[in-house]
Amino acid sequence: IVLFSMLLFLSSVGDSSAASRKRGEWLYEKYCISCHGEDGAGTPYGKELSPPVRDIRPNYLLTTEEITFVIRYGLFKRELLGKGETLTGGDIKDLLRYLREFRYASDARKGRRLYRRLCAICHGRDGTGDRNFVTPDLTRSRVSDFGIARIIRQGRHDTSLLKNRRRLYNTEIADIVTYLISLREG
Repeated sequence: IVLFSMLLFLSSVGDSSAASRKRGEWLYEKYCISCHGEDGAGTPYGKELSPPVRDIRPNYLLTTEEITFVIRYGLFKRELLGKGETLTGGDIKDLLRYLREFRYASDARKGRRLYRRLCAICHGRDGTGDRNFVTPDLTRSRVSDFGIARIIRQGRHDTSLLKNRRRLYNTEIADIVTYLISLREG
């Protein structure tokens, strides 16, 4: 009886997970696909908006709370849902489950080029830091990929990280993160 009850419970968990994913897909198609496209990379329409929609494939570098905030309130003074429409906490959870399936293959070579253009002036060409700017040796850093992405997006306390520069796209951040992880010593 105990074994049967456990099997019944596990099968219902699998069913609810599949139903949650299916609902998330439906919500994505209803609210998101026209701007973000089928794979999250963005549609021509979405890329023409001002500002253009973000590529949401590298969402693994964002917390659940960050994504939830954007879904709930929008970004850059742009509502994501229609006027007065809201999603429940369950809707957002289902949508998140679906979004987490999107993938972006980050490219360390692209990240290297971006790093050299945007970061090397303070962090050194090879990532070992710069005494004049008192920047850390990134080759010895143990900050996670998620942590690096957050620092790139938000900066550090009392630093001028990317101050007065354009915002980086999510894919650019993912490429830089991949490059920085590749610099680490064994």
